Amino acid sequence: MKISATDPTSGRSVAVEITSIGESLDEAISLVGAEVVYSNYKKSAVISAQANIRRRIKKGDTDTDIQTALAPWKPGVAVVRETDPLAAIQKRMDKMTPEQKAKFRAELLASLSEDEE
Repeated sequence: MKISATDPTSGRSVAVEITSIGESLDEAISLVGAEVVYSNYKKSAVISAQANIRRRIKKGDTDTDIQTALAPWKPGVAVVRETDPLAAIQKRMDKMTPEQKAKFRAELLASLSEDEE
């Protein structure tokens, strides 16, 4: 398996061929053991969950929102995003300052007026 990495500071990129990883789950287990395979799987899952949590914190989700969103999460499976556009707008507006809400309303009304023309 070819693995490459780039150092962002220098821009230098190196690719190496590594044969000790295995080409399948069974081969990986036979090479390094089930404990190592599980340990690496778990580390990767934790990192993915942490990244998801950080994105939601930046978005302004509450602790409860984050817990609810990640409760059904499975590693390697995308989390279902909120699909109701009205609910998404209302949720965002709940987190806006009065000034931000006023600006949003004005922009929305202007956009709606343009659509009617």
